[in-house]
Amino acid sequence: MIIVSYIVDELIEESTENLNSQHNENISKIKEKIHIHKIALYQKRKMDKGYLTFVFNDGTNIWAKK
Repeated sequence: MIIVSYIVDELIEESTENLNSQHNENISKIKEKIHIHKIALYQKRKMDKGYLTFVFNDGTNIWAKK
């Protein structure tokens, strides 16, 4: 009976750890999508105000007023 109880406890602990891991992974994905969305909104606002963006080969952006 003690062995069964131990196995059940281990399975519950492992399942909980897996759920927490998946939960944290999902939170990270959501945060990344929100960050990308915020950047897109910022860029849209800049363009709506008449700014142009220049992207260099190294990935840097420069905003310039038309």
